[in-house]
Amino acid sequence: LAGRVRMTAGEYGNFELSGYVSGAIAPDVLKVELNGRYYKFGGDWVNADNGKRELGQQRSVNLGGTVVFEPASNFEAVLRIGYSTDSDGGYVYGFQGSAQNNCFAPPIVATVPFPRTNTARRGFYCGEVKVPASYAYNIDEIRAAGFNGLEREFWRTSLEMNWTVLGGWTVTSLSAFNRNISTTGQDNTLLPSANPAFAVDLARNRDWSQEIRVRTPQEWAVRGLFGGYHFRQDNDGGFQFTNTNRTKRPFDSAEAVSNYSIFGMVEADVTDALTLSAEARYQWETIFDSTRTLGVEGQAPPVPTGLRQVEYKAFLPRFTVAYEVNPDLNLFATAAKGNKPGGFNALPNDAIQADNDFFRAQGFDVFREESAWSYELGAKGRIGQLNFSAAAFLIDWSNQQLSRGESYTRTNNTPNSVVFIQNAGRSQIKGFELDVSSNPAEWLFLRAAYTFVDARFKQFYDDTTEEIFDTDGRPARLRGGAINPLDVDGLSGGDLRGNRLPQTPQHQFILTGQITRPVGKALSAFARADLAYESRRYAQVDNLNWAGDSYNLNVNIGIEGKHWNLTVFARNLLDDQTPLVVTRLLDFNRLLTRVNPLTGLNQTTFFRDFAVSAPRRRQFGVTLGTQF
Repeated sequence: LAGRVRMTAGEYGNFELSGYVSGAIAPDVLKVELNGRYYKFGGDWVNADNGKRELGQQRSVNLGGTVVFEPASNFEAVLRIGYSTDSDGGYVYGFQGSAQNNCFAPPIVATVPFPRTNTARRGFYCGEVKVPASYAYNIDEIRAAGFNGLEREFWRTSLEMNWTVLGGWTVTSLSAFNRNISTTGQDNTLLPSANPAFAVDLARNRDWSQEIRVRTPQEWAVRGLFGGYHFRQDNDGGFQFTNTNRTKRPFDSAEAVSNYSIFGMVEADVTDALTLSAEARYQWETIFDSTRTLGVEGQAPPVPTGLRQVEYKAFLPRFTVAYEVNPDLNLFATAAKGNKPGGFNALPNDAIQADNDFFRAQGFDVFREESAWSYELGAKGRIGQLNFSAAAFLIDWSNQQLSRGESYTRTNNTPNSVVFIQNAGRSQIKGFELDVSSNPAEWLFLRAAYTFVDARFKQFYDDTTEEIFDTDGRPARLRGGAINPLDVDGLSGGDLRGNRLPQTPQHQFILTGQITRPVGKALSAFARADLAYESRRYAQVDNLNWAGDSYNLNVNIGIEGKHWNLTVFARNLLDDQTPLVVTRLLDFNRLLTRVNPLTGLNQTTFFRDFAVSAPRRRQFGVTLGTQF
């Protein structure tokens, strides 16, 4: 019998208890492991809506088990079952406020009944985005309605079986089934309010997969494997509840993903030092979509309409060269193609028909498959006490999937916005990474790692960016993509060639140091520090604003014996408050009439705003662990 128990307590109501126990029911035939985890975090940001320190609140329970069955020397079966529940409160997520906008202001030509501009501009913020001084999330009103920020239940199961036959051939079966039920409560106001706008959505989905693969004996000079795979995911409907319609309006769904693939790999030892391998996967994936119709609480949901599907086929090869110069130096090179299938954008079900018809005419209801060729050349080795790895990489990316927002008019004649996925033309990512570590002394461990990434668009015109710079109120392109001959300010603002990809830091490094010293019989003390740095991350493709450089320092100091350990920790010791994510959105409290850059017609919408999510604050705590 063996096991481990670990308990953590920290600031902001943080408590975690986890552990596992394992043992043999029948020696060498049947083994079992049971594991569990309870986690709670009370929240580290004060909610400006009610004055409580509760934003970021989380609670999770995880239970799992593994059964290993080996009735014979040539057969093994491993069954894994997991169950988890999550219950989260309000999120540390809020608007910067359009009053902070400092560039590309729309020229206002009228103010009644609200501001109007003769351009497509909404105003913008240029420069580094900071975490707001306070956050508000109307979680009390969501809870009063019987919901929370997140309630999720997840079942995971898998069965792996391995047979060894015919002198070393291995047949493997991998089966899995998962089920997820999630209810999310989204505050749409994000300001202190006695009557906030919020929406609650419940969604159910399930998936299952099956893989069969056959592997040759691995001691062969030329060896390989081949097999097949199937995956199916179904979205099973749910309900919607809002502050303006406080009933659980059910909906059904025919949305699904079905994937079939066959794959194979051949690996050959050309010499004792040189190994070549070639892999390939051919897959065909079908995306099923439907239009959701909200029903009446207590009644069967309406049958989904608007059924449609699209199939994507892809051949995905991978090639590897590995060369052992000597036992302390290995070189490698890889080339591989990857893909991400396209799909359908959901059109807003509360939009007027004319707006949804326009979205379809513009092609916003679908997005294409993205693909990328990646190349890597590197080395791994050891020089004395120094371990190192170094690699240079290049990724050519086509039709990268990115988000864009579009305004529309609701059926009640009020404005709103929707987020679609769009495709960028072509991008390229190149860079290198270096990782070195060493034990210069028995009691000292040091590590340094650095990554440089140059990620830029090579071909991409974005009309959402062009509208930021608009001066004449005329669309730059006509429907169908042709240049508008009446446009005066041109396409230059929307031509993003050379711009950096959003949310991608150019520089990253990690520094680690650990000292371990004996302090008595069977006791040792240790101190460890880990510093992670990231350079600025642009919020969007326009590269006009960004989250700044971040420095995250974690420190652990403790003492350990043969079967126990005690650690005092500090997380985010520097209390770095660089935003985790900056999202380009709208200020739903400030109406604006502008020229729609796609139609050239007046449109009632909102000033531009940005949502900012904050990292966790500095936290101190203690962890006690024991193993047997």
